Amino acid sequence: MTNAQKPIIAIVDDDVSVRGSLVALVQCSGYSAVSFSSAEDFLQEDALPEAKFLIVVVRLPGMSGIEVLAQLANTGRTRPAVVVTGHADSQELQQAPQLAGVCFLSKPCAPEALLEVIAASIDPAR
Repeated sequence: MTNAQKPIIAIVDDDVSVRGSLVALVQCSGYSAVSFSSAEDFLQEDALPEAKFLIVVVRLPGMSGIEVLAQLANTGRTRPAVVVTGHADSQELQQAPQLAGVCFLSKPCAPEALLEVIAASIDPAR
């Protein structure tokens, strides 16, 4: 499968080492990856429509991960997503029940759990 045929996973995390690890993980698992250090950069990216799945952290500088998902929903650009959080009790998560297609994983999340959610979302017949 060429890179053009691989599903694209978008990763939004302000921690450069975590972002790099997530890129490596999804690429080693047969996906393409694009990464962003902020929600604003992600939302401005021209490749956004091609992303089949989104990995986003709750706490980002500027717009939060939950705000990103809400904005995508408000503009009709929803996609399956995993929200990774080290703050499961945060006020931002109170908005979560209204966001369809979103799974929450606590930091640090097991790579296998993350890959399982991605695979189930991209290939539900799996």
